Amino acid sequence: MAMRSSTVSLRDIQSMIGAYKARATALRETLSRIDADMASVEATVAAIAGGKRGRPPAAMAPTRMGRGRGRGRHAGGRRAKGQDLASIIATVLGGSKPMGIPAIVAAVKKAGYESSSPSFARIVGMRLGDRRRFRRVGRGVYTVVKK
Repeated sequence: MAMRSSTVSLRDIQSMIGAYKARATALRETLSRIDADMASVEATVAAIAGGKRGRPPAAMAPTRMGRGRGRGRHAGGRRAKGQDLASIIATVLGGSKPMGIPAIVAAVKKAGYESSSPSFARIVGMRLGDRRRFRRVGRGVYTVVKK
């Protein structure tokens, strides 16, 4: 197949590149104005609604590339202070006979573990799935693995 010669000169290409750069600069300035307006609107909404509505905070807002700068894989579930849930469950189960999930949940809360989750029993159940630390001895009944 024969090659066709290009009818676009180098000068035309440079002119197009310059036009695209100028348009990109104008779009960035427009984006900056929109971001400033959006921040003002978010502040107003937060003041009215007590911070419960609106877009996510700036740390979670998507960047230009479309990826969030927010929390990592485990950052949302890590406990900043105190023992982790599995350790407290092991402590609770270690000093008694096998317990059911509702009893474990009550004992963990009594031991001082605080959770705001409405489905805390499910979270406890997921932690009990760790076969290296816990053993299922019946339906919904668990004990700690003896070492």
